[in-house]
Amino acid sequence: IGKDSIKDVYIGSTVTSIGTDAFRSCTALQTVIISNSVTSIGINAFHGSALQSVTIPNSVTTINSGAFFGLLNMPAISIPDSVTSIGPNAFKVCRGLKTLTIGNGITTLPSEVFEYCSGLKYVTIGNSVWYIGNEAFKNCTLLNNITIPDSVTTIYSNAFTSSGLTLVI
Repeated sequence: IGKDSIKDVYIGSTVTSIGTDAFRSCTALQTVIISNSVTSIGINAFHGSALQSVTIPNSVTTINSGAFFGLLNMPAISIPDSVTSIGPNAFKVCRGLKTLTIGNGITTLPSEVFEYCSGLKYVTIGNSVWYIGNEAFKNCTLLNNITIPDSVTTIYSNAFTSSGLTLVI
């Protein structure tokens, strides 16, 4: 089976980690169901796929760099409280992403993590985040307002450059 013919994937209960480039450039891949045994999503695991639906289970603690880079058709992402680490560029260039929920396990939003998510309108940031990195939301042009929790003590330069922000609470 070629990368251009995989449409739906179920990742079973014997899998604990989705490896680097596992489904990279699977241009037909639309839906992934991840079992509760998975704790880590590897570097560029779904980079450039056509994913439209994925549920990140509560067992996942790590989402590595570029894991969901370039998903153009994913309308919403919810990062559960179990996730304690997100790598840079993890969701970069997810242009179809409109709604983002970041759970309470995350403490830092690294550089360029949501950069060029130009369709992003609604963001909920968990109460454990204390750091928003360089260009984290750069070029999120439809992001008009955002509520930053009291836990945030550091917002790096250019975190919201070229975003559509008009109101920060």
